[in-house]
Amino acid sequence: MYSFFKRFIDIVGSSTILILLSPLFVIISIFIRLDSRGPCFFRQDRIGKNLRLFTMLKFRSMVDSKASMGQFEEQQTKEESRKNYLTTSKNDARITRVGKVLRRTHLDEIPQLTNVFLGDMSLIGPRPDVPVQEVDYSSRQWRRRHMRKPGITGLAQVYTNHAKMTPRLRIALDIKYTKCCSFKMDIYIVGKTIAKLFSEKSF
Repeated sequence: MYSFFKRFIDIVGSSTILILLSPLFVIISIFIRLDSRGPCFFRQDRIGKNLRLFTMLKFRSMVDSKASMGQFEEQQTKEESRKNYLTTSKNDARITRVGKVLRRTHLDEIPQLTNVFLGDMSLIGPRPDVPVQEVDYSSRQWRRRHMRKPGITGLAQVYTNHAKMTPRLRIALDIKYTKCCSFKMDIYIVGKTIAKLFSEKSF
């Protein structure tokens, strides 16, 4: 019952927001193209429910580069591929002028509503991992973590003291959601997410 109604809310919610924000899509796309060379959207393979790969969409907020996309590379061990995958830092020189605004306001995440509508993601759930992040988990944790659809926002993103977030704590919170998710928890996450957006606090 929970999964059925959650999917219904995902379809109605994502489609409604996409329609309402369609003019904003056009405006953001124009600014991205004027600010730097490259496509409007950033595409990256992520791990979905039951370890199924899907392509996640975001507005491009960085210059095009040859940095690792989080895939396992040939001629490299899994550990080496993971080491070569670097997450973006706050003052990363690759972030464009428009990208700084998009990241600060989280508007770069809006295209993921398309992933929600298509069923690859949910509005609420653990943030989707890239393949090389499998190294961060035990095999049991990795399977458990992906028993639910990934989401645009989740329990780890609304953790009270996000500045002290560690990889181990993030994994624990993500797994906790897969075990204890409910409408009550989803409502809590939505409320905390909205509060953080208005307070301009980072996720």
